[in-house]
Amino acid sequence: MKKLLFILATVLVVSCQQKKLDRMQEVQDSLQQVATTKDSAITDFLGTMNQIQANLDSIKKLEEIVDIESQSNSEPQSTTRQKVLRDIAMINELLKINRELIASQQKKMDFSSHKMKEMQQMLNMMSTQMETKDAEIVALQEELQRLQLNITDLNQDLMAAQERTAEQARLLEEKTTTIDQQTSAMNTAYYVFGTAKELVENGIVEKEGGFLGIGRSLRFRKDFNPDLFTKVDIRTVDEINLNSKKAKVVTTHPADSYELIGDELVEKLVITNPDRFWETNRYLVIVVN
Repeated sequence: MKKLLFILATVLVVSCQQKKLDRMQEVQDSLQQVATTKDSAITDFLGTMNQIQANLDSIKKLEEIVDIESQSNSEPQSTTRQKVLRDIAMINELLKINRELIASQQKKMDFSSHKMKEMQQMLNMMSTQMETKDAEIVALQEELQRLQLNITDLNQDLMAAQERTAEQARLLEEKTTTIDQQTSAMNTAYYVFGTAKELVENGIVEKEGGFLGIGRSLRFRKDFNPDLFTKVDIRTVDEINLNSKKAKVVTTHPADSYELIGDELVEKLVITNPDRFWETNRYLVIVVN
């Protein structure tokens, strides 16, 4: 009987111990699950924080690019402005993603049993940074708008300056043309040569003086036809080829300002002093035979 009671007591003790062991295992499993859930939440939280920080780093780089482009272009071109707008749009998109990540993480923490103050503080800090970035984006957009207004004013000033420059160029061209024409006129002379008969018949010279047709001389007519003369630039032309037996200058020119060159034939007329030669008359008439 005693042996039976001992066995029953032993069974009861073992049974109680087993229940305690089972209970302890359940507690251990529960704690393990809690730890696993906690680790998963922390891992998810840290992953989200890393992504948010990476986005903030990208935003900082984009802001530096926008700032450089804004400062280095006092008169930004259309392509530069479009690039700045694209950069700002990208910053806004990254800010939107970060806001969604923070909201999602806060929601998880609200419904989680693992409300950790440090994580909440980190989220609050990230939210504060996001608000700061939002304010910076607004400032950038206002600055871009100001630059655009400045560009409009500068373009108007540039157009006005271009119009003034074009008008000045036109006036300068007119003055240059006038000066060129005056210079050309000042240095232009005309000559013609031919036999006495040819010159008379063409109305360039006329006979005068003499008695009964004897001793008459040729005189340059005032109503001559200028189309029969050859135009020359007195700065470059200093001789006229004649190749005739005789030659005589009809118009008035200083005798010491030219020479008739040739022995048996008069080969040419050489102007030795152009200023004196053309001083009294810009038309030269030579009779040859």
